[in-house]
Amino acid sequence: MRNISINEAVCTGCGLCELVCSMCKENECNPDKSRIYIERHMMEGAMIPRICINCVDPPCVGVCPTDALRKDEVTGVVQLEHDVCNDCGECIHTCPFRALRLSPRGELMKCDLCSGYPQCVKYCPTEAVRY
Repeated sequence: MRNISINEAVCTGCGLCELVCSMCKENECNPDKSRIYIERHMMEGAMIPRICINCVDPPCVGVCPTDALRKDEVTGVVQLEHDVCNDCGECIHTCPFRALRLSPRGELMKCDLCSGYPQCVKYCPTEAVRY
């Protein structure tokens, strides 16, 4: 199983990953609609890419009251079934990597690895996000 890895030490906070993701998923360049986001700590100079790394034992799956989040046993990817999700946010508060968030419309957003070809990885100029 391949997965996303983060090297925050080399992230410049350029935001290209956010733009690419929102364009691929929402057909618009809008970081607020991206499944990956950069947590910016300007005073410390730290930029931390936040994206689902598909935990071995994902706590988000265990707290989901509607079973909208499920780990695929073959691929290892934590999948979100939007039609079952009630957007309660329990998974957001449980995720140790702060990888889940709500869209501007209040709907849960989660990385799906672009069906095995994550575009954020392809376009990250510093390889802060790798697959």
